[in-house]
Amino acid sequence: MQDERRQFHRVVVDVPVTLMVTGRRGPLPARLDNVSEGGCFFGADIGLKTGWQVSLSFMLSRRRLCSAMGTIVREASGSGFGVEFANVNEALRAFISSLVQATDEERPKLVAEIADGEIHIG
Repeated sequence: MQDERRQFHRVVVDVPVTLMVTGRRGPLPARLDNVSEGGCFFGADIGLKTGWQVSLSFMLSRRRLCSAMGTIVREASGSGFGVEFANVNEALRAFISSLVQATDEERPKLVAEIADGEIHIG
């Protein structure tokens, strides 16, 4: 098995989010499992397809809006889907950078700042 090589360091965040999928009724619960400057992975068994567009946004407790646009590039049947970011706002870029640089002891406090995660897909 070959070593996995990633352009960006991924950070486990494991926070609840709400998915809003075009053409489906009501919000769907999911988890934002991990995030990096290049993308993220959501834990959700909802049968999404690669190529679908994703809009991610959440507030931090310091009243900063973090947002990104991306595309589903990988679906893991039964466990979730991976998103590659196309555009990331400065607040999200700074937040991800602070997560990457944080120690294992500091990281939970930063993750706890995430509030009202809403992801639009379609």
